[in-house]
Amino acid sequence: MKFEDRVPRGKSQVLFNFLPGALIDFPTTNIVAKVAAWQSDKIESKSNKRILDKIYSLMTEKYMAVDDRFPKKPDVSQFRFGEPILVESEIFPLVFKSQTTKKVYFFYNLDDLDRFLASWNKSEQLVQIDLIFIDTHGDVDRLHPTQDARKKNIKLEKIGKSQAGLHWIDMDTDEDLGQIWHFMNGKRISVATPVRAKITYLPQIITLVNIRDYLDFEQREKEILMIAIISKYLDHLNEFSDMTFDKIVREVRYTREMGSNDIEKLLAKLGVDKNNLPDDKKKEIVKFSQSSGNIGSRIKAVLDQDKEFIRGLDVANIYDRVYEYLTTIESRGRENLDEAIDSALQDKSKFIQFKKRMDLIGVKKITYVEDIPIQNVAYGYVRGSFNTKETILRAFPFDRFDNKRIPIYLTNTTTEGLVLELDRTKILKWLNNNGIVETKNMSDEEEKLWFLNNIDSSKISTFSGTKEAGVTREVFHLIHSISHALIKKIPEQAGIGLDSIGEIIFPNIPAILIFSRESGDFRIGALHDLFRNRLYPWVDVTIKDIGKCVYDPVCYHDIGSCHSCLYLNEISCSNFNQDLSRHYLIGKAFNGNLSAFWKDAINQIDRGVL
Repeated sequence: MKFEDRVPRGKSQVLFNFLPGALIDFPTTNIVAKVAAWQSDKIESKSNKRILDKIYSLMTEKYMAVDDRFPKKPDVSQFRFGEPILVESEIFPLVFKSQTTKKVYFFYNLDDLDRFLASWNKSEQLVQIDLIFIDTHGDVDRLHPTQDARKKNIKLEKIGKSQAGLHWIDMDTDEDLGQIWHFMNGKRISVATPVRAKITYLPQIITLVNIRDYLDFEQREKEILMIAIISKYLDHLNEFSDMTFDKIVREVRYTREMGSNDIEKLLAKLGVDKNNLPDDKKKEIVKFSQSSGNIGSRIKAVLDQDKEFIRGLDVANIYDRVYEYLTTIESRGRENLDEAIDSALQDKSKFIQFKKRMDLIGVKKITYVEDIPIQNVAYGYVRGSFNTKETILRAFPFDRFDNKRIPIYLTNTTTEGLVLELDRTKILKWLNNNGIVETKNMSDEEEKLWFLNNIDSSKISTFSGTKEAGVTREVFHLIHSISHALIKKIPEQAGIGLDSIGEIIFPNIPAILIFSRESGDFRIGALHDLFRNRLYPWVDVTIKDIGKCVYDPVCYHDIGSCHSCLYLNEISCSNFNQDLSRHYLIGKAFNGNLSAFWKDAINQIDRGVL
């Protein structure tokens, strides 16, 4: 017995709600089912290796253990990357009771249930018992009668108020046959869990910017690419702004570098003895010859200079996030607020007010982008605990189209979004005021380098938070709290639900991407309307409400964040509601002072200065 009806659903909806192993509710039939298998379209892409590397970096930090099916090292050939086509589900758990007699019936498979129903009294309703046993190994099983109850007519009764008080009762004698229990992976489990409880299935999903024309080079070319990405971010490659990274790398890779013999020949033609020149003059001649040569030589001269300029920077650790940021901010369909002011005729004053509001909350530049490429990647699941350090990462069962490789399921979408680049000067001033770090006045380029060098993304754990004290933790807390405070107020301004909004944080920029999860042919353009018409009230409402929470003073005197004031749902938050606190925005005057990043904004908006 399977559900044969095909129900059309969006790919993103399927990825987040109907992954293999998930337990799903069919309310119209009062039946719970388990997703048994998927069929998917295979995706071949250069970015698959990037995705797999990110998954493996999470696996080493996040879980108590990992399914043995995962190879020890990332190997793209052992995985199937696919987008959903068809989801197969089957009734689970196969435990029912008679609505009339309360007798419980157990079935080992769907064929057993079919045979039973063939002779069942149709006037008597059979109701599924939606309780299961789960454990942190990721396994799930139906209720089982104890040995004393297996050959008897039994029913379930709750003795006491807790779920642990469920007992089997002999229907013929009313004898208490004992508490329900089951052995799983050598451990006795005495509490049955409702299938709708969140800990029964926790999908492991990451959201990435799908880098257009992602480049997967061998090591030497990759090193050129990494420096080129940082150079472009620092505005050092403006002369070559019309060139793709692929073109830049190829030009540099195949540039003929000048060797010592070439230098001697050049000097001989000039009538100069090389041995009579000081070393600094020799270097100047080499630099000049490269910069005045072909385009590859000129690019190489810039990259060589930057290589020295950023010496000591952990380029390998940060370039990927900068790569994502550049992909986002350089999308074809984009408009920033400064451009809106310049091009506006009747609405110029409105956009100037918007700009003042953004400056007030520490947003240096806001850009609307209509074509952000987003990847949602599901690589497995856990059960039994929200703390992944207590659980085992389970791989999905084999895809119907591939019984050899481990499935990794993903969706590629193009959507609209807002990129908020934060004011680095204001953040540095805030860090100074709180005694977190001492910094001097810097140029814009020096500030960019400071954030690249001092914000260590490897310390920001997606699932367990940034525990290590220091500047990375404080800055990420601040950025993430700003992101959530603003996102929480989007629905009332833009007519879009919280579960339709996502975020990606670029801590080294620092910047926030707020994007719509609406995809496909129909989009209501909620974020575009917010950008063009509603920035003023959006900021004001956020500032006015950030100091209030229905759970204050408890929330404020604790960590300063909860589901009422800052938490988003798991789909929307890029870091599972870790590293959040209103204290960073409104200040904290107990258990150690912390000045408010939005102090001036709160004062001015409260007084109606703007």
